Amino acid sequence: MSSNTSLSSSESNATDGALDVRPERASLVKHSIQMPDSDHAYDEHRLRQLSERDLYDASRFETELKDTFGFGWVDDEVREPLEDAINQFISMSEQGDATPAGIFATALKVFLKAHPRGFGRYYSGHDPWPRSPELIRAEIDARMPIALSWLQDELDEALERASFKGSDDRPYEEKPFDNEATTMLRMRSEKPDPTDGMIVVAANRARHTGDPAIISRERLNHWWADCCARFSRPDVDWCKAGAVMWDHVQIEVPPDWIAFMMSLKSVDADLARATMAGLFGAVATTVGPVDMDSIMHGITTFVHTHPAFSAITKEGEWHLPYGENTAYSVLVAPGQDENQS
Repeated sequence: MSSNTSLSSSESNATDGALDVRPERASLVKHSIQMPDSDHAYDEHRLRQLSERDLYDASRFETELKDTFGFGWVDDEVREPLEDAINQFISMSEQGDATPAGIFATALKVFLKAHPRGFGRYYSGHDPWPRSPELIRAEIDARMPIALSWLQDELDEALERASFKGSDDRPYEEKPFDNEATTMLRMRSEKPDPTDGMIVVAANRARHTGDPAIISRERLNHWWADCCARFSRPDVDWCKAGAVMWDHVQIEVPPDWIAFMMSLKSVDADLARATMAGLFGAVATTVGPVDMDSIMHGITTFVHTHPAFSAITKEGEWHLPYGENTAYSVLVAPGQDENQS
């Protein structure tokens, strides 16, 4: 008995001291409470209702990724393993030959193995960090050009933002030139345009005899995700530019003409101003050509869709060409390079 008592006492001392580094489960739970989700994180109900499309969006867009997992911010070290795991989950779910438990375990394993800093020790049996000086130097050499490129892009954007907000406060002293003119151009996406040479078509799903993937919802979803991923999010100041410039130039456009062009019963001064500010802001902050028809169509569709404007929209109908059998897809437009599809 005395021996057992002594052992228990020894274990108690070890628990109170610095030697015991394995926290109890209750301690881990308490610690997790100190890591609250971000303000915009999905709640438990929202998480339970996630679809494969939601997970696909999380793998493509940072906002959705953060909201799904409750992150306040993310970096490549956590983003890339999560994207790999999500893509594995979606791929196995679409194949339909794996159990839910098998999909979960495989996707989780992909995440664990893609995050060596966090989980490498559990595969190798020893802590792989810090790595050897040679490996660290090699990674520095490999990443330095990309890191410098990103920093240079950020610097260019910061300088542009400081110089072209329409303010008289210039970042350095300069003498005004005679006949001076200033361009105020927003950042444009350098990614390839997914809409280039492509056309959205409607097919009859019931009579389609070709490859089912051509008219699958996933094909259209992936294409639209690429379209959305091409957007360049403007600084909030640029969102105010159109209205400020439109008010200043004082161009008069009859509200009746705007109502006619947008198929509305009437247009008040506020809607007329917002519409023209949107059009003028889009044109005045970039280099042409600018597709005015598409911009106007987008604004018009927004007004006809939003319930707040239902009192001023004219009656109209749009019918799906094949009813419930209509399947929308995106194809290479006639006369375009077939390799784009």
